[in-house]
Amino acid sequence: MDHIKIKTTDKETLHYLKITSKLTDQDKMDLEGFPAENTENVYYAKFTDCKSYTEPIKSPNTVSRTILPNKIIPRIAMGTVQTTGPVKVGAHEHPMLEQLFLGLTDNDCTVYADDA
Repeated sequence: MDHIKIKTTDKETLHYLKITSKLTDQDKMDLEGFPAENTENVYYAKFTDCKSYTEPIKSPNTVSRTILPNKIIPRIAMGTVQTTGPVKVGAHEHPMLEQLFLGLTDNDCTVYADDA
């Protein structure tokens, strides 16, 4: 791949997220087991092409979508959650990564975790 060109329509704005991560010695060892195509190429995906799924711990109105799957960047994965509420998600853990929430424009919700 010589270059990548991404264009939007005149009325749209391109939003992107640059992720940087300091790799630990364990991360470097883990990377050796990742598929080469995951670590040797630029990763990009059209939102509508990202895999959607549901989970038993979430309400039936909730659709999650994998944006950045695991085994591309150690300890990092990314997804979206789309729902109408109120919604309660059962207690669960993500011991292998941090979970962060990013609210998009016009997102009208409040997220609570562990009473925080």
